[in-house]
Amino acid sequence: MRPTHLDTFDVARLHDPAFAGIDAAAAIKYARSRTAEDMPKPLPGLVPVIFHARRLTRSQVLDRVEQNTTDAKRYAAAFVLGVARVTGLPGGEQWEPAVPGEAISEDELDALDISPACMIDIGSVIYSKSIAPKASSPRYPAVPSSLHAWDGLDHLSAAASREGAAESSGGRSEP
Repeated sequence: MRPTHLDTFDVARLHDPAFAGIDAAAAIKYARSRTAEDMPKPLPGLVPVIFHARRLTRSQVLDRVEQNTTDAKRYAAAFVLGVARVTGLPGGEQWEPAVPGEAISEDELDALDISPACMIDIGSVIYSKSIAPKASSPRYPAVPSSLHAWDGLDHLSAAASREGAAESSGGRSEP
């Protein structure tokens, strides 16, 4: 069976630094839809890491993903099976698996420096899209690792804003 436009999709991490400090409404909209159309505009000069992914087959879901006993392990399995390419890496690099269509190897994950939080975030989208009917709009879980990372980026953004305000006001901080 030939892949269709519904079988492939692009997704960015909810906690990508390129989105730090964006409008909360835009962030929530993207977290709910995880569509390219709702992806927030990155901050000037920054490029988000984009994961070009594919829906998993029934056999991949049932034989290789659902055998895992926790959601985190299911999402990680979906990640290694569903990511086809990664763009927006540091230095403008992109990555494709050594064997197209095969699971990402542990060595490839190490070379990409993919964190478990990232695997769970992106894998949850791949998993949700893979188990839902093709033309549907599945709900995506707000995985704890992404929520913590997003909160951390908000704190960093707020601290940078305070530092910038202090510098422009001659070192005086505003309440």
